[in-house]
Amino acid sequence: MFKVLSRSYFFACVQAELKAQYSDQAFVEHVCQGEMGASHFNERLDEWRDRTRGIKPAKLRFFIMTCGVLGDRLTRKDLPNHELDLCAKLLLVRCAQIHDRPDIKNIVQDNYAVWMAEIDSRTALGDAEG
Repeated sequence: MFKVLSRSYFFACVQAELKAQYSDQAFVEHVCQGEMGASHFNERLDEWRDRTRGIKPAKLRFFIMTCGVLGDRLTRKDLPNHELDLCAKLLLVRCAQIHDRPDIKNIVQDNYAVWMAEIDSRTALGDAEG
């Protein structure tokens, strides 16, 4: 029971964190609840929640977890191209903030390079299409 409530709380906080960055509710719901499916999202949320356990303030945890959600979407490529481009832009802003914070970069170091490669590939794709 506690795990279900905990997941619901973290899910709501991640959605709120993303909505604070980009106010389109339909986009936020699609990224967080779309074809990825609740089971995959919950699994990834559990992983990111465990990875960020003990990080204060809690808002920083949600920042990192939201990066994880955006990064997952980019690597899975399961959204329309215009939404993937938007995920890349939003994650790029977050990665710039991570770059300036070595304490955060240490937590996400394995993912950071993958995220940057995905962002670069989206940018290159956009340039080729433009």
